Amino acid sequence: MKNLFLKTLIGSLLIAGASYAEEFTPNGSLGFTQTFYGNAGKYKTESSHPSAVLNYNFAKDWNI
Repeated sequence: MKNLFLKTLIGSLLIAGASYAEEFTPNGSLGFTQTFYGNAGKYKTESSHPSAVLNYNFAKDWNI
């Protein structure tokens, strides 16, 4: 009787724990920045600098 009770209790705890587990959904973002530099005094530095950033989460603890 005690052995059956322990098996039932452990099984119930495992099922209850699994129902509260969060499901991971892959997600990501893409960003783009354009920085413009102008002339300042006698320095002729007029130019621009583009940059793109990509972040993608393939798994809960792994991204690129």
